[in-house]
Amino acid sequence: MFYKGVFFCLIGSALFTPVFAMGKFADGAFPAIALMTVRYAGGFVTTVMVVISTKIPLHQIRSPRPSQHLLRATFGAMGGICAVHAATTIPVAYATSIGLTQGMIVILLAGMFLKEVIQMRHWVACAISAFGALLIVSQTL
Repeated sequence: MFYKGVFFCLIGSALFTPVFAMGKFADGAFPAIALMTVRYAGGFVTTVMVVISTKIPLHQIRSPRPSQHLLRATFGAMGGICAVHAATTIPVAYATSIGLTQGMIVILLAGMFLKEVIQMRHWVACAISAFGALLIVSQTL
């Protein structure tokens, strides 16, 4: 099960790379908010098509906490816009190295605010993440 999760994380990272760099590909012709609006609209249409095709009753997928999901979606969208804007305005290597520290930041914030237990494997993952980000940045200096 662990390796399956690692596999899907790697696939997700590989698939997100072109999305992350699309601002660079557009060469500033479109603002980050326009690019992300198209991305999220496509995701919404895809989700609706999957729900319709699987004939899942809407009451089974309705959220018990819609306001929390809306807040999370808003923060996620803002993060996506910032990531695309960063990749547009600074070298992609720098933006990527910042993005690679996301897991480390989540682990640290979960320990601080959610009182999650941070185990040794989490600290090792944080160290590897920090080392990888530093390695990417040092190669571009």
